[in-house]
Amino acid sequence: MRLRVLESPAFRQVRTQNAVVKLPLVRVLRDQRRDVLKAMFVRAAEQSPFHIFTTFVLTYGTKELDVPRGQVLGCLMAAAALGLLSMPFFGWLSDVVGR
Repeated sequence: MRLRVLESPAFRQVRTQNAVVKLPLVRVLRDQRRDVLKAMFVRAAEQSPFHIFTTFVLTYGTKELDVPRGQVLGCLMAAAALGLLSMPFFGWLSDVVGR
């Protein structure tokens, strides 16, 4: 993804001054804890509907439709794998064709 993206001038300056931080994760968690927590909550809000839908489908399929649990789980895994493959493809396609 970043093969054609140049480093920012600020990072190039840090690298030429040999000021690259040894443990950047520790520094981020110490200095920007609030921003990290906000990002975690935003990501959780994005992922929650997926988990709610998956739980609903599993429960509805096994309890109401009497489909074997393994079959429902297999279908859910196939759908997740399809999404894993299709999202990068359609992202690339939108970069090529346009949104």
